[in-house]
Amino acid sequence: MLEKILGHVKQKRILSASVKNDRLAHAYLFTGKDGVGKRSLALEFARLVNCENPDHINFKACSVCLSCEKQSKGLNPDIELVEPDGNSIKKEQITGLLGAQSLSSLFNRYKFIIINEAGKLSRDAVPMLLKTIEEPLQKRVFILIESRADLLLDTIKSRCQTLKFGPLPPEQIKDILVSKGTPVSDERIFEYVIRASEGSAAKALELTGEKCLEVRGYIFTMLEAYYTSRQLLEIKTAKKKFENITVLVTDLLSGFFYDVFKDKTGQGLLCNVDKEELVKKYSKLLPLDNIMNMLSEIDISKSVISRNRILNQDLVLNNILVKGDTRNG
Repeated sequence: MLEKILGHVKQKRILSASVKNDRLAHAYLFTGKDGVGKRSLALEFARLVNCENPDHINFKACSVCLSCEKQSKGLNPDIELVEPDGNSIKKEQITGLLGAQSLSSLFNRYKFIIINEAGKLSRDAVPMLLKTIEEPLQKRVFILIESRADLLLDTIKSRCQTLKFGPLPPEQIKDILVSKGTPVSDERIFEYVIRASEGSAAKALELTGEKCLEVRGYIFTMLEAYYTSRQLLEIKTAKKKFENITVLVTDLLSGFFYDVFKDKTGQGLLCNVDKEELVKKYSKLLPLDNIMNMLSEIDISKSVISRNRILNQDLVLNNILVKGDTRNG
């Protein structure tokens, strides 16, 4: 059975109406927050259009007709999904795709070309795609998926019908976690995940992963120990658990110290609700300037890491914590 896609009622209604009224656009742009289901919705839309027994009310293909069966096995030649090859979508990928897709669909109503992370199209791939979208063929639909629409040329965006996707509400994030059998028994950690996900199902699932929860535990061991007499031993023990400094580590640190900032200024809900006592301890201990310095240092580290630079983990963690240490000034 195909997975039910939660949320995005308005977007589903618009797309379903275009199918029922036989008014499909030749190109769509799905844009908005990462991890909310844009890719899944694009695939389901393609299935729905080509399904022999579509359920337009619930925006769901039947999963048993020939088209659905082929797609469930990844064998439907009329639904093509293009993903980045490394850090970009290369010219060769588009060349091969357009060559194979130069005709109308083979046995479905429409042929769909879905390009995920379209902002990663290489410079020499963009003109090829633009030319194809400018000269649309009947019964062929492009869906470009990109969280940051500003990465695409205006000439491409102007030729697409744009659908914007916002964050999923907390209750739908919770439904998704429950449906995936997320192994979280502590209700406070569950609440932390829902708040920290910021409406992204993908981020929520990442935060409930065993590795992420393990790293989070080590980080809080380190934060608990930093201002105590046991700090050297426990900080070193926690650091040894990190294979390297990743964006995940900096995200977790950023989330904690942003909570400290919110408690200090009395603005906003805490994400780390299970660590409220520690948040308040740091809030009481640190001046606002020190908190801001720590957040700035975390952002700098995250920026360097995102550019695939290797950093000394001790140096990164020490720099972040030293920025807030009142004993240094």
